Amino acid sequence: MKDVKKQAPLKTAVEPKVKNGIKVLVIEDEKALVDALVYNLDREGYEVTVAHDGQDGLRKAQAIPDIILLDIMLPGINGIEILRELRGNEKTKSIPVIVVSAKSEETDQVVGFSMGADDYVTKPFSVKILLQRIKALQRRSEVSADESTVE
Repeated sequence: MKDVKKQAPLKTAVEPKVKNGIKVLVIEDEKALVDALVYNLDREGYEVTVAHDGQDGLRKAQAIPDIILLDIMLPGINGIEILRELRGNEKTKSIPVIVVSAKSEETDQVVGFSMGADDYVTKPFSVKILLQRIKALQRRSEVSADESTVE
């Protein structure tokens, strides 16, 4: 009879972090990018919800995520219209939004910011840098919320 050793379960190179309670809504139609974002955000402890088109994104934004990653070129309602809707709605107007778009011209970015984007990242981009931008925006949002509570 062969001596069979009990092996420890295999671990991935990097274990996922404990959930941090921060909810991120990703509104993006590129499946490969969505998969990469979900994987990396999940590893950092974020709770991720995905919408693959503008209409679904607007609907899911009503759950008031802590931050939204928004593509501009989406099927149905485009990202600029989504920004307009979010900023015009009392319930969603203060949700931080990072635009993640292949539209990299200066005028595209100016339009994104003028419609209410808090940040604008052009594709292709570094996921590590995007994660740092999310953390920075979250820190600013927390400070802003703390200041409004004090007043």
